[in-house]
Amino acid sequence: MTHGGFNSTVECIHAGVPPICWPFMADQTVNTIILTETYNAGYELLEVRTGHGLRPIYRTGIAPSDTLDAVKKEALDVLQKAFGEDGERKRSNLLAVKARIDQAWEDGGASRRDVGILVDSFAN
Repeated sequence: MTHGGFNSTVECIHAGVPPICWPFMADQTVNTIILTETYNAGYELLEVRTGHGLRPIYRTGIAPSDTLDAVKKEALDVLQKAFGEDGERKRSNLLAVKARIDQAWEDGGASRRDVGILVDSFAN
């Protein structure tokens, strides 16, 4: 379980473990959406939201119920999925994301090249 911050997100990808995200501020929501919606490689808890988070979620139009029973049900549903076929798919998707990141850091990869350019710009 993670708040979905950048460091936690990278750690989950590196470990190949689909995160169960509980975002609450800053980059956490965007990171969570990318992992769960774009890559189908994690889970987002919605029923745990409070305050302004109880408004309908823009991308789904559904508002959290704001009940303890809803939180319990969602948590159990996510855990059942995570340890079943859905979790296997998400682990496979996450490993594909990891492979793309690893490739970007290999010699000649985009990330390695760009960091080299940045470092060189400070050296001159």
